[in-house]
Amino acid sequence: MIVLCPKCKSKLKIDDLKIKPEGIRVKCPRCSNILLIKKKVQPQPSVTLPSAKRAGAKILIAHESAIFRNNIKNILFKEGYVVLESQDGANALKIIEEQQPDVAVLDVMLASMFGFEIAEMVKKDERLKGTKIILIGDVYDKTRLRREPQSYYGADGYIEKPNVLSNVLETINKILSAPSLVVEKKPVEDKPPVALPPGVLRPAVPPQNVASDEEMQEHERAKRLAKLIVSDIALYNPKIVDEGIKNNTFFQILDKDIKQAHKLYNEKVTESLRKKTDYLHIAFEEFIKNKKKQLEQ
Repeated sequence: MIVLCPKCKSKLKIDDLKIKPEGIRVKCPRCSNILLIKKKVQPQPSVTLPSAKRAGAKILIAHESAIFRNNIKNILFKEGYVVLESQDGANALKIIEEQQPDVAVLDVMLASMFGFEIAEMVKKDERLKGTKIILIGDVYDKTRLRREPQSYYGADGYIEKPNVLSNVLETINKILSAPSLVVEKKPVEDKPPVALPPGVLRPAVPPQNVASDEEMQEHERAKRLAKLIVSDIALYNPKIVDEGIKNNTFFQILDKDIKQAHKLYNEKVTESLRKKTDYLHIAFEEFIKNKKKQLEQ
């Protein structure tokens, strides 16, 4: 090690091996100045947590299943996140408007509003652009209608349901680490709240003569499948869906998809149940009416 005497500017050669942790004192042979010599401390690379792992970041989990929400919540709690919950779409949108979470993880099949409908509304609202959206898709059949999507309605991430527990934390961290996270959240009071779509066209309830638990469960499965099929068509054909609803040609321009939808629904739902209540027809009518209302706003 070469050390420069601060008094006479002489260069002193010091053996590094002789320098103790607390340093050594050396006398300058030229000016007799006493120097305290210490080893140079190599700068350590700064260790910082990724920007995604910010204590206190708010994450909304919107899913009808309390068990599913708890599973995700347990994962996020360990990372220091604050977790908000909702079991339906209308309440999820209300939470986003009022609390503006950093990330909203939305099931595509939320009750009252589809998750991707919420994503579309949030992305159009300047006040809410600080909230990132992750959609959770639902795999219901090996021969499902899904193809390569054209759009996720503005969502920032998408996870298929079987992979949620293993991928949700990584997806949230990645989204929160993106530079686009740094945005100014505008106060909610600047603008009236986003109008919610109207209620369902008609209640999809089983007939009154259905009494047994098994039959009720069968109706619930059929209702969920119908909603999932419609959400799948809407999620993967956004431009065509909008065009069809605006021009009242929805069933014509999506004829191929709708035929596949009926085929799948008929394979999974018994004929006797289909005769009692056509949940697929109800799901299509409900979606078209809600979507038409959005497009008119």
